[in-house]
Amino acid sequence: MALEVVGGEVFEDTGGALTALRAAMDWYPDDLWRYLVACDWRRIDQELPLMGRAADRGDDLGSRVIAARLVDATMHLGFLLCRAWPPYAKWRGTLFGRLPLPPGVALNLAHVRSGDPVTARLALATLFRTYR
Repeated sequence: MALEVVGGEVFEDTGGALTALRAAMDWYPDDLWRYLVACDWRRIDQELPLMGRAADRGDDLGSRVIAARLVDATMHLGFLLCRAWPPYAKWRGTLFGRLPLPPGVALNLAHVRSGDPVTARLALATLFRTYR
């Protein structure tokens, strides 16, 4: 994982190999970064209507699973837009909260987890309409 290489303190790098590796892995090349951002937006665009459709058909579990995937894709997009390497899943929420994002982003994502499909749909629609 890239964050393991570029993050953390270095106490000794006598030959400079780690410094060179860190410089090479600082961030994606611009074209690749733009492609990854576009991929996340595409994934969100494709799955967003499915959450509501599943809920409308009475598939509460399916709607929740899709909502969770949308939250994950949105968090990944947040890391990309802030040019920060995403951590392992167990640290993602903590480090996501430290990103320089508008305050409404985390609140809307929390509403998606509320369990109410209508609230989740409204929260995601508001989030994507606001921050497109």
